[in-house]
Amino acid sequence: MAQRRSREIAIRKVFGAGVNQIISLLTWKFIRWVLISFVLACPIAWLVMHRWLENFVYRVSLSAWIFILAGVIALVLAIITVSSITYRVASANPAESLKSE
Repeated sequence: MAQRRSREIAIRKVFGAGVNQIISLLTWKFIRWVLISFVLACPIAWLVMHRWLENFVYRVSLSAWIFILAGVIALVLAIITVSSITYRVASANPAESLKSE
């Protein structure tokens, strides 16, 4: 997404946007999608895991912290990935991106 929007990022930099502003703009879009998917996936994952674990002789209870930890790990990975790619694109010379226009 950052590479496709490299021209937009270059124009934002020319108009005075900082690298941090550009990173936060693109990262927030991915954070929203990760949070929405977490909210939708948690009940489904709990239901599937609960039914699967019922078939075992030794019962294991599911705790909420397992799902919260998985959501936090997914969120941190998304933030690190998007931030690093966006930083690389935002740190580039805007003239190089706009030269092909």
